[in-house]
Amino acid sequence: MNIETEISADGQATITFDVSKDELGNRLPEALEYFRSHAKIPGFRPGKVPMSIIKKRYGDDVVTEKAEEIAREYMIESLKTEELKPGGRITLNLLKYGLDSDLKFAVIFPIQPTVELFKYKGLSISINSAEVIDADVDSEIEAFRKDHAVLISVDTPATAEAKLALKVVEVDPSGLPLINVETKEVEFTFGTDMLGVGTDEQILGVRAGETRRIVVRKVGGLIQTPQQTKIISPSGASNPANFTAGETLYSVEVSQVEIHELPAVDDEFAKKIDPNFSSMDDMRQIIKIRISGLIAFSYQKLLRSGLIAKLVEENPFTIHHSIIDNFLEESMEKGKDNKGDLQEYIDKNRPEFEQEYRWILLRSKIIEAENLIPVEEEIETEYVQISRQSELPVEKVREHYQDKEHQQGLIDTILERKVLRLLADSAIIDKRSMSVYEFLQAARS
Repeated sequence: MNIETEISADGQATITFDVSKDELGNRLPEALEYFRSHAKIPGFRPGKVPMSIIKKRYGDDVVTEKAEEIAREYMIESLKTEELKPGGRITLNLLKYGLDSDLKFAVIFPIQPTVELFKYKGLSISINSAEVIDADVDSEIEAFRKDHAVLISVDTPATAEAKLALKVVEVDPSGLPLINVETKEVEFTFGTDMLGVGTDEQILGVRAGETRRIVVRKVGGLIQTPQQTKIISPSGASNPANFTAGETLYSVEVSQVEIHELPAVDDEFAKKIDPNFSSMDDMRQIIKIRISGLIAFSYQKLLRSGLIAKLVEENPFTIHHSIIDNFLEESMEKGKDNKGDLQEYIDKNRPEFEQEYRWILLRSKIIEAENLIPVEEEIETEYVQISRQSELPVEKVREHYQDKEHQQGLIDTILERKVLRLLADSAIIDKRSMSVYEFLQAARS
C-alpha cells in the first residue's frame, strides 16, 4: 500500500491511499458472493441467483459499499499511527475501485490546530470605565418621579411638556369650516408636529379654552410625524394673505391643557418606590450600589472580551474554516429555528464563534503551562454560590455535580475564571473614563 500526504497552507490534510489488487485479494468478489447467497429475488431460490444477474442489478452498489468499508478500515488503522490529528469532519472519497482493480481513495480533513503560546502575560488593553456620581443618582430618582407623576389640568400657557385635548377642523381663509369636513378630537403632544409641519411652534403657549388658526404644510393624513420642519409663526397663521398652495389652515380649539405633576422627593416617596427604602438617604445609597453593581458587571464582561481579543491577537495559529463551519452547522441543526439559510447563518456567526474557539484552545494551553487545577475549597465555594442563586440546598447542588459531565462543566468554569484572573492581574489596562450613561450605552453595543 502506498500513502501520500498533502497539507494545504490553511491546515487541511489530504491523505491518498493506493491499495493494490493483490493486497485486496478476493474481498470485493467475496462481497458479491455473500450478497448472492443471502439475496431474496423473486423467481430464484436463495443462493441460486446467477452471478450475472447479481452483477447487473446490484453489482455497482455492493462493490461500492464494500470498497468504502475497506477504505474506512485502512483509514482508521492509518490514523492511529499518523501524527496528523483530525480537527473536524472527515471526508472519504473513492477515486478508483472495481472487482479487478486497485483501490485508490482520499481522506480529507482539517488538521487539529497546533497552538503555541507566544504571549499571555502583560497584555495591553483599553477598557471603558465609569464611576457613579451624585448626578447619576439624581437622574435615577428623577426617572422614578416621572414614572409616578400624575396628569393635572392647568390654566397656564402650554409648555413643550404639556398634553393637550384639541378640537381640530380644516377651515378656509375666511375661517369657516370646509364643507363636509368633520371636527376631530385630537390628543396632542409636542415634538412630532402632529397636524403637519409647523404645528408645534404655533400651538406652543395656548391656554385651555383658547382657539387658534394655524397654517401647516400637510404631509398625508391628519396625524403625522414628518421628517422636516418648517417654522410658521402664529402671526403668519392668522393672516390669510400668507396662505399658499400646498398648505392647510386649521382652526384649533384647546379643550384642556394637562401637565405632569411630579411627586415631592421625601421619605414617603422613597417608601412608595420600594418598601425596603426607609428614607431618601437610604434610597440614594441603594440606588448608588445598584448602579455600581451594573457597572461592575458590564466592566467584567468588557474586561473578558478585551483580554480574550488581545490574547487571540498575540497568539495566532491556523484554523481551517471547515472546523468552524461544521460546528456552526451542527449548532443550527440543534437550534429551535433551523429553517434559515445555512450559509447566511455561518457567515453571520463565524467571527464570534471562531474567537471563542481560539480562546478555548489558548485557555487549555495556559492551564497546562501554569499547571492550574481547581482546589476543593474553590469547588465548595462554587456549590454555595450556585445554592444561593438557585435557592436549592447545598446538598442537592453537590449531588447534582457528582455526575461526571456536570462536574467537568463546573471545573471548566472555575479554570476559566482562574485563567482570566491570571491574565487580568498581569495585564496593562488603560481605563477610558466616561459618564455612567455613555459607559452603559457603549457596553450594550
